[in-house]
Amino acid sequence: YIQTNRDVVRRLFVHLRSNKLNALKFIHEICSVIKPLIMDKVVLFELFSQFSLFEILYRILRELTSLQSQPKSQRGPIKPRDNIDYEANIKTSIRLSLEIIQTSLQFAPGIFREHCISQQERLLKYPFLNFLCEMALNSVDSNEQTLYWEVLKSLLESNELDNSQEFMEFFYGSFLGKLLVVFDGKPAQKNENHNISRSMLLDMLQSCVRNFKKFRLCFIENNVIAVSYTHLTLPTIYSV
Repeated sequence: YIQTNRDVVRRLFVHLRSNKLNALKFIHEICSVIKPLIMDKVVLFELFSQFSLFEILYRILRELTSLQSQPKSQRGPIKPRDNIDYEANIKTSIRLSLEIIQTSLQFAPGIFREHCISQQERLLKYPFLNFLCEMALNSVDSNEQTLYWEVLKSLLESNELDNSQEFMEFFYGSFLGKLLVVFDGKPAQKNENHNISRSMLLDMLQSCVRNFKKFRLCFIENNVIAVSYTHLTLPTIYSV
C-alpha cells in the first residue's frame, strides 16, 4: 500500500522532518515488516530516497550526536512529554536511524551508495561518509559504535548486481585511510571503544578480501598490516 501511495509517504516524511520519533519508529517498523516478504524492496527504498530519507537520517544522526557530546547544562530547556526519558529518546533515535540504513543496505545497497557519492555529497565533501567514519572511530557509546561499523561493513560488501565495485574503489581511495588510524603505531588507548574499532576494522577488511579480487590484506611479522589494490604499486602499511 505504501509503495503505491505517495501521499501517505509524503505526510510520513513531513513528520520525520519535524524530528517526530513516532515517524522514525514507523519507518523502522516498515523496514522490519518487509524483511520476510516477497516484494520488490528496491522500489520502496527508491521511493523513500525520493523523499530525502538519507538526508533526513544524516541530519538526525548529526544533531543527536552533537547533543550527546554536550554537557547537560548546555542543552537548553528540555520539554518533557509524558515523562519520556530524554536520553533514552536520543539513543533510540540513533539506533533506529542506523538500523533503517542497514535494512536499505541489505535489500537495496546501491541506493545508499549512490547517495553517499552523489554530486550533492561530493560538493559538500562527502559529509555522510565522513560522519560514519568519524562515529565508527569516536562514538562514546559502544553499542552505537558497533552499529556504525556494521553500516560501513555493509557498504563494502560485494553485490554483482549493483555498483559495489565502483563504490569500493572510491571508498578505498578516499576514506579507508581515515579508519586505518587505529593501526597507526601509536600507543593504543586503553578503552573499550578503541578495541571495538580495531576488531571491527579487521572484520571489515577480511570481508573486503573475500569479496573483492583487487583487494589485498596481509600481516608482516605479526605486527604490521599491509592493505593494497593490485593496481597500486605500493601497499598502504600500518602497525597493528
